[in-house]
Amino acid sequence: MAFKLPDNLTPGSFDLIATCRRAIRDRIAAIEAGAFKLRIPKVQDRNRMVEGMHFHLMPELFIQLSGISVFRFPQEQFRLYPLDICIVPAGVPHGETAKRYRGPFCNMVVIFSKNAISFHVSSGQPDKPPHVLEIRSFATDTADRVQEYLNDAIETFHNSKRRRRPKLKGIMLANFCYLLDILETKGIPREKGHPKVLHCKQMVAAHLCEDTLSVKQLAKWVNCSADYLSNLFHRQTGRRLTEYLNDERISRATGLLEETSLNISEIAWACGYRDPGYFSRLFRKKTGMSPCGHRKSYQVHMP
Repeated sequence: MAFKLPDNLTPGSFDLIATCRRAIRDRIAAIEAGAFKLRIPKVQDRNRMVEGMHFHLMPELFIQLSGISVFRFPQEQFRLYPLDICIVPAGVPHGETAKRYRGPFCNMVVIFSKNAISFHVSSGQPDKPPHVLEIRSFATDTADRVQEYLNDAIETFHNSKRRRRPKLKGIMLANFCYLLDILETKGIPREKGHPKVLHCKQMVAAHLCEDTLSVKQLAKWVNCSADYLSNLFHRQTGRRLTEYLNDERISRATGLLEETSLNISEIAWACGYRDPGYFSRLFRKKTGMSPCGHRKSYQVHMP
């Protein structure tokens, strides 16, 4: 059964953590009953820029709550219906479009960083890409373990022909139990600061690869004026919001230079810069090296 959510989803119109807990508990029950549907695209075209698509350096987990997600990949396309599960492998380019189906579009997404796991719920207008409504990040030392389970699921889904279903059932149960434990753990430290500043940082993390990400767009998402958000961010952090945005993009670019074979133009696009020349100048200003210079230096010093 699909979730019953407000027809006009807005930040604050639902409880993010309660929604994520319920979604995961429901999927645990479905997996235990053997009644779950899992979609995983083929692992190909990794770390490649494709027009209208983006990719992440770590796997993503999707649970469709209501409506339909239309996923596009370089070589395939499929739909995710309410309560279906999708794992997008690390580096696989993808695009997503929202569709109404027995209610408004809404999905839950789990994304990873080195020492944190983030849960967000997205909404979307028909035939438009979804947008993040609310996001919450948890510092945890189990992020690597959950990623390992997702990677095991991906390998089993595509490579294991015998006893695939029982193995997938065990892997997905372990994965969702870890995620539920994170959501239900009490006393997890949260970053301190003004709610709008924290929300702003979370939205930057969720939309970093988009060239439309700007102070004006962030202000719209956190429901205030651009000037107010810029001043508030500077007072709270001591940093200008535009500087923070560029620093986060350069940090992502550094990871792509070290972990992929993407060329400089592709990395610029993957970090939200449509002008590779501007990206290269900004990278040198921030790091003291050109992008190519950084990649060569990293390769020389690799163990």
